[in-house]
Amino acid sequence: MHDCPYTGISLGWMWNDSETPAAANVIRNNRIAFVMQTLSDGGGIYTLGRQPDSFLEGNNIHDVPLNAGRAESNGMFLDEGTTGFTIRGNTIRRIDRSPIRFHKSGKNKVVNNRWELATPETPPVRFNNTPESNITIEANEVLEPQLQIYLIGNSLTWDALPPRLAESVDWHVDCGKSLPYIYDHPESPCVGSSRIWPDALASKEYDVISVQPHYGSTLQEDVDTISKWIEVQQQAVWILHTGWARSATLNDEYLSESDPVKMSHSPAYFEDLRSRLEEKFPEVEFRTTHCMRLLYELDQNIQQGASNLESIEDVYRDAIHMNAGPGSYLMHNAMRETIGQERIDRGFEQFDAELKNELDMLLDERANWPAAGPVVTGQQ
Repeated sequence: MHDCPYTGISLGWMWNDSETPAAANVIRNNRIAFVMQTLSDGGGIYTLGRQPDSFLEGNNIHDVPLNAGRAESNGMFLDEGTTGFTIRGNTIRRIDRSPIRFHKSGKNKVVNNRWELATPETPPVRFNNTPESNITIEANEVLEPQLQIYLIGNSLTWDALPPRLAESVDWHVDCGKSLPYIYDHPESPCVGSSRIWPDALASKEYDVISVQPHYGSTLQEDVDTISKWIEVQQQAVWILHTGWARSATLNDEYLSESDPVKMSHSPAYFEDLRSRLEEKFPEVEFRTTHCMRLLYELDQNIQQGASNLESIEDVYRDAIHMNAGPGSYLMHNAMRETIGQERIDRGFEQFDAELKNELDMLLDERANWPAAGPVVTGQQ
């Protein structure tokens, strides 16, 4: 649940501690984000009244802003008469005020939750007209802030598996579309879990933003489009995700010159793109995933008989997309390491250990290519 003008989930209706028909209610395992976008005095979860033997547990609540109303908003707001709740095992991050707030509440428990605080002075639990003795608070943990990551692109960005990246990750993925198209038509991306770029870039500052040019644009159009995004997020590190060509045209496209009229996945195109952006934004750091070069170098090994693969098509699942084994392993870890995250080997379809070693050697080489990102050691 995300992008709501007011509260995400509301439970109960009685403005005091008198008996109600509500009891033994459970709100469990929800992801609630970017609520309270217009109104105030609410939260990711909002409760009222006596509700004995009820639980708020296992929820992931994040990105609740402070709006212009006279009352703050919170991860959870347990309002008048709220009694009988155990709040446990929740993760609450990036709340502009306290993660949990009580107002004229009765007896409740807050145990084994994890929360991030907006400032060192922010109280994790706020008591408004609620005796602190009413609330049992035990074994909760303060979390360190996460890196904020945002990816804009099409299915070649989705092939890099954004949901498996570490830290806090949002995306806008629209299949088969170029960056100028995504800029002009943000309303209906093909991946339903997308947080569309106008909402995302207006709501918070990201630490890392990845953009993926694709067929259908010109070099100047890509420069202009990316520049408009950079102008509102200049604090971010910007990643140019190269994507890759179809298997049938991989070598020809890789070796092609940069064409100002026609986008290609060649290193020449991306070097020209990065150079122009660096000239416009000298204070911004730019990085490159080099995914196209990884495939080209792998194909060269195959053609020289120095690979565990018989054909470059063995990492594709169709004409252009990566398979769930070695293809996804290579592209996901290229994105991770460009961001500055450790390589992982879990969650992929199983493939030969010798091939994994070969791909790891390619990823190790990639770390020395221009603008490849920080050197990351270790593997999860």
